[in-house]
Amino acid sequence: MLAGDVTKEAAILLTDPQQMYWSDIVLLPLLNKANNELALLFEREELPIMIEEQAPVTTVEVGDKTMDEIPTDMIEPIRMWERAMGSQEKWAEVDQVINIDKNNITSSRVNEWAWRRSQIFITPPTQPREVMLDYFRSLLPLDSAGSLVEVPKAKTWLAVRTAQLAALHVGNNPTRYEELIPEVTKAEDILLRTMGKRVQGAYGVRRRPYRGAMNRRSTVV
Repeated sequence: MLAGDVTKEAAILLTDPQQMYWSDIVLLPLLNKANNELALLFEREELPIMIEEQAPVTTVEVGDKTMDEIPTDMIEPIRMWERAMGSQEKWAEVDQVINIDKNNITSSRVNEWAWRRSQIFITPPTQPREVMLDYFRSLLPLDSAGSLVEVPKAKTWLAVRTAQLAALHVGNNPTRYEELIPEVTKAEDILLRTMGKRVQGAYGVRRRPYRGAMNRRSTVV
C-alpha cells in the first residue's frame, strides 16, 4: 500500500473524492504527521513499530573503543558480526554485553559490544576489522504519493487522522474535526486490537517489536 492510497481515502472523508482541493501536495505533510503519531501510539501501547535493517559493512581501526559510523536512522542495534579486514572468511557474531570488560583488550578481533548512551562500545581490536550491524529503525517518512506505508493495517486510522488534521489545520473547519473524532477512536481501537493479537500470535504472550512491510528477515505480522 502506498501513501497515495491513504490520501485518496482521506480526501473522500473530506468530501473531495476527485481531490480537486485536497490533493496529495496538500495532504502528504499531514499524512506524514499522522504517520509519526502512529509510531508514538504503538510505542505507548507497547507495540513499537521497528523495522529490521542491515547497515553497510564498516571498518573499525586498531584501538577503537566505539563505532563512529552508525546509521542515522537507527533506533537500536540488534546484532553485530566481524571479520578480518578484506577477508572472505565467515562472519563471526560478536557477544553483546551490558558493559565492556576492560581486561578484554588483547585480541585481534572485536570480542564484545555494548549499547549505552546512544553509542556502540566495542573491545578495541589489535588489528583493523570489518564490522556488520543489524539494527531497528523507525518508520520511513511518507513524503510522496509513492512512499510505502509500512503498516498496511493502519490505512483506515491514517486516512481518518489525516482528514481530521487537514480539516483543522488547512480547512479551518473545527466542526469537521470534531465530527471525525469518533471515527479516529473507532479506527484506533480496531487497529490496536488487530496488531496486539497479531503480534502476540506471532511471538507468544510477550509483546515484541512489530516488524513491518520492509523487513527482510520475517514476514509481516
